[in-house]
Amino acid sequence: MRNRNRLAPILLVLVAVLACGPGGKRPPLTFSPLELPDARVGQAYEVTISVSDNETPVFSMSADSEGLPPGVTLQYTEYEDKARIEGVPEEAGEFEFTVRASCLGTMKNGQTGEHRYVLLVKQD
Repeated sequence: MRNRNRLAPILLVLVAVLACGPGGKRPPLTFSPLELPDARVGQAYEVTISVSDNETPVFSMSADSEGLPPGVTLQYTEYEDKARIEGVPEEAGEFEFTVRASCLGTMKNGQTGEHRYVLLVKQD
């Protein structure tokens, strides 16, 4: 039993080092989809944006709220690897915004990434 107690801290350090990857370099986060489907004024809109290639859990996702169409928001639940852009667009136009994601860190800063989206809202 005494040997197990000595091994636990060593195993924790080993796991943390391995999670940081070779040379401490982590791959960039991948966002999906790369493009958003068009929306229509006055009609419910919902699309899920997923993050992958993360080595640790995603702990936040956000969007430039000033870039989203009026009536549309980004909904994120902490520690999920996805968020929903949803709502009922109130006006037509082309809206540009950036979605950002951050992951937990282990022994150093976690991965971060962003993707620029354009949402075309059409008038019926």
